[in-house]
Amino acid sequence: MTDIEFTLLRVISLITDASLAGVLLLRPWPQVHMKAGLGRVIKAALGTSILFVCKLPFFLLCQVNVFGLINLVYLDLVVILPLFGLLMLLLRRRVTRPVCIFGLLCVLIVPLALYASFIEPYRLRLETVRIPLSPDRSGTSPLRIGVLSDLQTVSVTDYERKAVEMVMSAKPDLILMPGDFTQGTAQRLGGREQDFRDLLSRLDAPGGVYAVTGNLDRVPILEKIFTGTRIRLLQNEVVRIAVRDRKISLFGVDYYRHGRALWDKVSLLEQDGDPEDIRLVLVHNPNIVMAEQLNKRTDLFVAGHTHGGQVRLPGLGAMMNTSALPRSIAAGGVHMYKGGRVFISRGVGHEIGQAPRIRFLCPPEVSIIELVPPDAK
Repeated sequence: MTDIEFTLLRVISLITDASLAGVLLLRPWPQVHMKAGLGRVIKAALGTSILFVCKLPFFLLCQVNVFGLINLVYLDLVVILPLFGLLMLLLRRRVTRPVCIFGLLCVLIVPLALYASFIEPYRLRLETVRIPLSPDRSGTSPLRIGVLSDLQTVSVTDYERKAVEMVMSAKPDLILMPGDFTQGTAQRLGGREQDFRDLLSRLDAPGGVYAVTGNLDRVPILEKIFTGTRIRLLQNEVVRIAVRDRKISLFGVDYYRHGRALWDKVSLLEQDGDPEDIRLVLVHNPNIVMAEQLNKRTDLFVAGHTHGGQVRLPGLGAMMNTSALPRSIAAGGVHMYKGGRVFISRGVGHEIGQAPRIRFLCPPEVSIIELVPPDAK
């Protein structure tokens, strides 16, 4: 389904849902001396929900994916509810007080939706976390790792340039990129590969710049946009890095090759007899931290993919989890899981395509991880 076709589908779905809700809300009014109560509002909401469920087979036939369905629901919530909330306020003399209060709450959805759709998705933050290393690791110098995850865009704008500038301004010793650079096919990129090369060529660090594939990446596309940059794409490879007085073994996991070859290399990494090197695993999907083969000796897993859930609600946390890890971990940051320490970036971008552009209480981030001696203050 093309973007234009999906936009048309959204409009049609919105009109049908709004029409039914209007009929159920505004059907013959109670007698003059009576006021409409919440029962009528509940019936309208229930009827609209049933209509939406009945449309699901049609949506699936039109190749609407899960994110597209979320988009359609979100559109109903941020358009239909506020409109009818405003209507209830205008008819406040004909409705009960609870209906007026409900109408006011519906109208308040508008500023929240505007913020979640147009402000927070671009409220990029630079966040620093500090992680103490085992005393067995060689060296005493702090190690600064820049993490730039999930750019997830089809064009380069000032927003993506700002993300690169932020990570470079922090002067990292090493830069790690956990995948999802673009979203879509080469055709959708529309010949913008040079724009990506210009952007990514700005990345540089003493220990190097390393990337792995994400679930939206295609290796031929990455090879094109990495040409002429300092980025090295790791596909189930281990690289040995020396930065200051630190020795690092970095294992980059290819998203598309999780077979026997992966675990053979993991076993070699885990069985390495050198107790002094810092061992890092760069991976797109953090699920790999659940594998027993990986969490015995690795100092840190660096991942992305989850976008922190994109929407968080007070008391409930992340509302979406695209990993098998608990939601509290998938929401981002540094966590311990079955003996393995994992850092999950909330990412720079957000879901696009059929997904709604939305972040709420989950701003995008560029990250700096400081690996420090155990006694560092």
